[in-house]
Amino acid sequence: ALSSAVIGAISVFTMYLRKKVHTPLERTLVSGLFSIIEWVLGTLLVGFNYSSLSYAAVHFSPIRAAASIGGALLVAFIVVFGNVALGEVLLFLEQLKSSKNTKDTVTQKKKFWWLPSFIPIILWVVMLLVFSLPNILFKNNSDAVKSSISIAVIQDQDRDIESVFGEVIDGAFHSIRLESRIQEAGMLNPDIIIYPFSPWSGVISDTMDNTSFNKEVIAVDFKTFGAWLKANVAPETTFVLWGTALREGQYVNEIEFWKNGELVGAYQKRKIFPFLDYTPMWAQSMGIYSTPFDATAGTSTRPVEINGVTIGSLVCSEVMDPLIAWENARNADIVFAVGSEAVFTNPLAGEFNLINAQLRATETRRPIIRANKLGPSAIIDSNGVIIEKMDYGESGILFGKIEMGKNKPETLYGRVGDYALLSLFTLYLVFILYRK
Repeated sequence: ALSSAVIGAISVFTMYLRKKVHTPLERTLVSGLFSIIEWVLGTLLVGFNYSSLSYAAVHFSPIRAAASIGGALLVAFIVVFGNVALGEVLLFLEQLKSSKNTKDTVTQKKKFWWLPSFIPIILWVVMLLVFSLPNILFKNNSDAVKSSISIAVIQDQDRDIESVFGEVIDGAFHSIRLESRIQEAGMLNPDIIIYPFSPWSGVISDTMDNTSFNKEVIAVDFKTFGAWLKANVAPETTFVLWGTALREGQYVNEIEFWKNGELVGAYQKRKIFPFLDYTPMWAQSMGIYSTPFDATAGTSTRPVEINGVTIGSLVCSEVMDPLIAWENARNADIVFAVGSEAVFTNPLAGEFNLINAQLRATETRRPIIRANKLGPSAIIDSNGVIIEKMDYGESGILFGKIEMGKNKPETLYGRVGDYALLSLFTLYLVFILYRK
């Protein structure tokens, strides 16, 4: 209902504006106002705008490349602009056919009388060529490789609680299924193994003291889990997981980096969502609880360094947020976007977030590893191109090697965000509305 109301209001406003324009190019630009719906809905729906036009164009590299300049908003604008520009050409051809049938040749006697109808489509083609330049430039710089890492992502379709989550028995952690997957991934000798889920049900903490709770909240302590990892993961391999930790009395949703049985780094989710990560106080006052415990938002954007490679992180839904992605990627060589859409029983959300990962890779010019327990998982280069992929519904190990350049480039979009393009839209609308 919200989407329909916003789209309807902007559509009516667009029809009003079209009465105030005179040329095909002006009509095309005004019709591009539709792309503002992307920003409005994205803001109102806190990122969960699965109707975004930018998703439709992400597989076409010249349009996707525009994300490094204007983000998903510019991508959506180009989609609309191109469609309306094509519509202007078709309208011209129909009018030309009509004029020939009526013997109307007065307009055709004017020099370049046909040009105004073709300017929008010509401009659209020029835009595609210009937006393709960053891809070409970054591809030419790919020889200047700083370092590379090999990564194995564990993808598993098992949803059975008994086998998905491990447990502590007689002081030792056990997870038979995950041990088997780790052994399978280890045969590929990767630098990093990513398990995009929690190996335990509950939280990990410094101790397994549950006396403060009315149920078993703490499932394992760091020391016990580290001992299990040391026995199952090669000492030179870093193991990455996503889970909930209890730190200094606060629950944090975090990505953890373990090596040789030691926790060597962690990133806490910075953008937490009501009802998904925590239950708002007003809801609790009404007796409504949607989460077993309330997460606290992290504050640090500092990347984790593994084998000389700096790694930024995005937890689950953070992959939908361009600002969070840029802040976490700014000082990183590569980004791990780890999550799971386990609440869904179809691939829809997973596929959308894979597209989001491609957009974030293009916006930041950083490779992104999209790791999803149920899939799809993918290794994406800094141009947003999927190098390796494992589809939704598949179980196994996604393995690949990713190379990173010497520099950490800062894109135009990283500097100005959405507001520059929104300002240009606003100025143009004011000009159309108030000109005589």
